[in-house]
Amino acid sequence: MRQDIRREGRNQERTTESFWDNGQPAAVNHERNGRLWRWQKYFSEDGVLLREDEHGERGLLLRRKHYDAQGALVREERFLEDGSRI
Repeated sequence: MRQDIRREGRNQERTTESFWDNGQPAAVNHERNGRLWRWQKYFSEDGVLLREDEHGERGLLLRRKHYDAQGALVREERFLEDGSRI
């Protein structure tokens, strides 16, 4: 695992990268003030992007993209503040 922590005024931003045992990326997560923020990326053991989640300023899930085993976009979902999907 590798982390990068930055401070800008009152805000603290952290990027965390985790890896599979074979060295391929497993996930890249971004946090701001302890809440998920921006795009989170999740990978297969082969390093293929499987899913991306976008979180807004307050950590709420806004969008989710699903990819197949070859990394092609299969489905995109949008979420409302109440958690319902569009």
